[in-house]
Amino acid sequence: MPAETRVPVLMLCGASGVGKSSVAWEIYFTLVSSGHAVAHLDLDQVGHGPPGWTAAYEIKLRNAASVWQNFAGAGATGLVLSGVRASQSGIDACVSAIPGADPTVCVLTVSAAEQRERMLRRAREQFGMGHCGASTSMSEAAFDRTLAAAAQDLADLDPLPGAIHVDTTGRTVPDLARDVLSAGCWPTGQRRLD
Repeated sequence: MPAETRVPVLMLCGASGVGKSSVAWEIYFTLVSSGHAVAHLDLDQVGHGPPGWTAAYEIKLRNAASVWQNFAGAGATGLVLSGVRASQSGIDACVSAIPGADPTVCVLTVSAAEQRERMLRRAREQFGMGHCGASTSMSEAAFDRTLAAAAQDLADLDPLPGAIHVDTTGRTVPDLARDVLSAGCWPTGQRRLD
């Protein structure tokens, strides 16, 4: 029986507002532009299920497993994955969802003040909300609870042994992407498309 194919998976973790999605997209685009056969998946975009499953980590992982199979079938040999829970159990669950996953974990952090400003700016720019809600139907009080929860997640973040830790405060997305790629020596063993 042949050995399981190892799949380099770059996992970007951290609290809301640290830049996971932006940095992951920049890394993906940089790698694809230079000929690497990688795919990109943002777990936050595949977790909006029916009532009872909205934003549930389990449904995100089920969807990631299915989406990865499609990416691999299309020729992807590596995955840039954002929205991973910044905990050992969250990382282990992602590794279990991607057969052969060989993870490189990167935990992004940011100052509390910049996290709040990013989340407020995102709400205004993406949803056009004068009161800064995260959707057109979110109340100001609900958004305040979202901000408080994100701030608590940032404060509670424990360092993960063996992970790359990068502070995104005051930094540009392209600079962060370059730093993450060079710090993680990623993507190790990636096939290039020529």
